[in-house]
Amino acid sequence: MVNRRTYTIGDGYIAGYGLPIFGEEEEENNEDILYYAKIKAKRLNVRKNPNQLAPVVATINRDEVYSIIAEQNNWGKLKSNMGYIYLPYVEKIYQK
Repeated sequence: MVNRRTYTIGDGYIAGYGLPIFGEEEEENNEDILYYAKIKAKRLNVRKNPNQLAPVVATINRDEVYSIIAEQNNWGKLKSNMGYIYLPYVEKIYQK
């Protein structure tokens, strides 16, 4: 049996892993990733800044996985630099 995973592609990146899809030269550096965040909410807003009043720059879906590189007041900064997500709506997955 083959294990298969589904990845969401948007804004030039494979969602959750910060991997460029357009042949960018820079490879992913996992050293700056604190953990991966699996989305638990049906839909979750990505905001420009880490607060509820900041503009929404994107909406992401349940079960998608994103790389978190920093935390600030219950907000996680996405490695893709797309913005921030509210951490109470994610499951944290730590690397081994």
